[in-house]
Amino acid sequence: MTHSDGTSASPAAKGQYDVARLPPRMLRGRLCPESFDLGGVTWRLEKDLKADFFAATGRYVAPDGRRACLKHYHTEPFMGILLGWAGRLMCRREVGFYRLLARVPGIPRLLGRRGTSAFIHQWIDGTDLLDRSDRVPDDFFDRLDRLVRDLHARGVAYVDMNKPDNVLAGDDGRPYLVDFQISLRRPARWNLPGRWLFAVLCREDLYHVRKLKRKFRRDLMSEAELAASYERSGLLSVHRVFAHPFQRLRRWVLERLGAR
Repeated sequence: MTHSDGTSASPAAKGQYDVARLPPRMLRGRLCPESFDLGGVTWRLEKDLKADFFAATGRYVAPDGRRACLKHYHTEPFMGILLGWAGRLMCRREVGFYRLLARVPGIPRLLGRRGTSAFIHQWIDGTDLLDRSDRVPDDFFDRLDRLVRDLHARGVAYVDMNKPDNVLAGDDGRPYLVDFQISLRRPARWNLPGRWLFAVLCREDLYHVRKLKRKFRRDLMSEAELAASYERSGLLSVHRVFAHPFQRLRRWVLERLGAR
């Protein structure tokens, strides 16, 4: 059940980063605060959900059982480098996306801010694709395709669609998107290189929708759609050439440190 203020009161909170992903302290900043006040109510931390070098995410519960999600960008120094400005900037930037997309079905509602480096948004009852154990509904990826195109029409390229844990399958059967940390707004008309890059990234969003569908509901894909799911752009192919060796090294280091 969802209250009129956008918060959730499901008796069995699950989903959205519900499998905690917490690396060692040396690879992340502070975890989320134990509580925060919003709308005259004190919300208590129910579970740490995700933490990385940039931010920490937690699920909170109000005294009446309502739930919400808080994302806290780190502002503490790292190896003597002052990073408070970066945390505040990234928070302000992501809040801007939630405000811009406030009327788009499938985007959790922004509920408020906490200080200068944290914000709270609606909790979505469901599971992200990474942790989903059963099939999503037959129309799930058609809805996801429409949601992504809706973002594009409003001048936003999501960019992070390759991560299954950013795509939530709500208990209502609908797709939801969270985490606009690296999303991109459509540049001004005079910025031709930026407009070109934006168009490329929008095509990549749709490519990754097809790729996710191939992974999770291949049985619903036509031959043409299946073939299109393998058609990477030149930019993505170049990125994979350089990114894959780095990702393998990063994975090896994280495994040795116990972060994976």
